[in-house]
Amino acid sequence: MFSWTHITVSCRGGGQEKCCPATCIIHMLQEGNQDSASSGEHPEEKTMPSTSPAEVCSKADEAGDFPASMSEERGQAHKEILQLKESVLERLKDYQEKMNVLQSNASHARQRIKESFHELSNTLLKEEDAQLAQEESKEKAAILNLDNRVIELVRLSASIGITLQNLDKVKPKKQILPHAMKQIEDARKKFQIITQLAETPGGCMPAVQLREWGGLRHIVKPVPDSLLFDRQSANPDLIVSPDLRQVRFCTPPLFSVKGGKDCFTPGLFLLGTPGFHSGQHYWEVDVGEKTNWIVGIVKESVQRKGLQDLSPKNGYWVLRKARDHVFYCLETAHLCPQMKTSPMRIGVSLDLSRGRLSFCDADSSFQIFNLYDFFAEETLFAFFCPGIPVTVQDYCPLTLCN
Repeated sequence: MFSWTHITVSCRGGGQEKCCPATCIIHMLQEGNQDSASSGEHPEEKTMPSTSPAEVCSKADEAGDFPASMSEERGQAHKEILQLKESVLERLKDYQEKMNVLQSNASHARQRIKESFHELSNTLLKEEDAQLAQEESKEKAAILNLDNRVIELVRLSASIGITLQNLDKVKPKKQILPHAMKQIEDARKKFQIITQLAETPGGCMPAVQLREWGGLRHIVKPVPDSLLFDRQSANPDLIVSPDLRQVRFCTPPLFSVKGGKDCFTPGLFLLGTPGFHSGQHYWEVDVGEKTNWIVGIVKESVQRKGLQDLSPKNGYWVLRKARDHVFYCLETAHLCPQMKTSPMRIGVSLDLSRGRLSFCDADSSFQIFNLYDFFAEETLFAFFCPGIPVTVQDYCPLTLCN
């Protein structure tokens, strides 16, 4: 039985070389043609003289071996077989060329993958070194800050001890008590100053986002939290999808519909669920080509009725798109850096343990805004506004990318 997987072709040097079935078949068929041409024998009739099919049929006809019609049919069949054989050889050669191209392309692809992962590895090593250096710098600053506090507190403690000794020595008739009270008041103020010195923020490992090579950025991005839209908090003019992952403006708006006690009115806002109490969180929002939108976080206690100033003093930390390439952070007076293109997907990173909040373009990893002294003493919720419809794109939904 002929085996496709154990074909070998003898090299001119005398060795054996494994090759693919197509190559072997071509070699075998070509050798068969050469043997037939050199010996003048038909593969099935080895005693047949080296004559053309027509001559063979003519001689057979003259000898009366078989009728003329059969001779013509035999010659035609032989001709068709030879044509089919040539077609098979041509197709095998074509397949062999395609296999060579595929093998070459696969080899180049493997090389590119190796180079890409090598580049990724180098980028991560650089990021690691930078983060470690930054963490070490912050650690030294924090330790130095605490050392200074300890020194000041020790001096203050010694000063208070001297004041106490002086009080014990005071005689009722001497007017030294007011002076001692002044020293105590000065010590109290100094203590407040020492304890209220600005804390040196601890190290904060931001979400690793590759900036030098975007091909595998999705591999190292944080896994987004499983957020859903809170339908109870949504303005009545907003429609939330059944799976709670999309929200859009209702057309026509239902101004006459009154929302529940937990919904935002008249602002076109809604919250995400669940809330955040501690730890690190990351989520992405697909904003598409909308001309305006708002994303961020808010305190649980924010006012949901009436017009509100979306500023930190009122419990809002948000990023808003006012128009193409114009973004505001925290407050309308804080204009973000100019961007060449408007992001279509926004990434929000929240680290409650380190007091860090950041917004970025989730596709390019461009850092839009970072807040390093963010602290809240209550539950926080993701905050969204799909925007006010101005163009056709504004009617498209705002989507959570979980």
